Amino acid sequence: MNIKHNYDMNVFNSENANSYYLLGAWASDGNIQWRPPRSYCARLCSNDYDWLEIIKNIICPTLPISKRSYDRGNPTFTITLSKKEIAEWFIKNECVPKKSLVMKFPSLPEEFLPDFLRGCWDGDGWISIYKNKNRNERITLILSSGSYNFLLETQNKLKTIYDIKSSITTTKGTLKDFRGRQSMTHDCHKLNISGACAIKLCRLLYYPGHTISMPRKLKIANIVFDKYPLLD
Repeated sequence: MNIKHNYDMNVFNSENANSYYLLGAWASDGNIQWRPPRSYCARLCSNDYDWLEIIKNIICPTLPISKRSYDRGNPTFTITLSKKEIAEWFIKNECVPKKSLVMKFPSLPEEFLPDFLRGCWDGDGWISIYKNKNRNERITLILSSGSYNFLLETQNKLKTIYDIKSSITTTKGTLKDFRGRQSMTHDCHKLNISGACAIKLCRLLYYPGHTISMPRKLKIANIVFDKYPLLD
């Protein structure tokens, strides 16, 4: 039996902190299917069930979360927004079909840039606390993307607006065997921020009072805040 879901379009049309957070999440870890006149949807996949639950409860509480596949032994979960107007909103904001290699940085108000970037980091980034070879503790934030230009624009905005320095590294694609067929993987680009700039960015992304974030990454951010409290 097909269930008709009622999506809250105000979540997108309001174009506020929540809207741009979702745009960041889909820009990094989602995909748009656009095959008019019948097929259009916005799909988001993650290993973090609780994150998808938070997102779907904001957009459409009745939406199911499906178990799609397994990634290195861990289940992958998916939500699918089957509404034309939502797919159109994402496309209007540069989150286009088959965006992985061509994703452009969207035009958005500067006040919502931390929310957009938090969505990106929750989708395809990570926060790492580790000890270097000298046993000194280091904080690193990394954002991964198939689009070099997207990361380059992110890098420029972090530097010009917040004075946060970063570097971009590239891992070249390799020839891999998949089900008996060989194919080349795409180049993978990573935006790397470390040290004091990483702590600064962490505070920017997971600022007090933000409304949506991935619980797992917020927990790591809070560890960073406890280890490196703000000084009066």
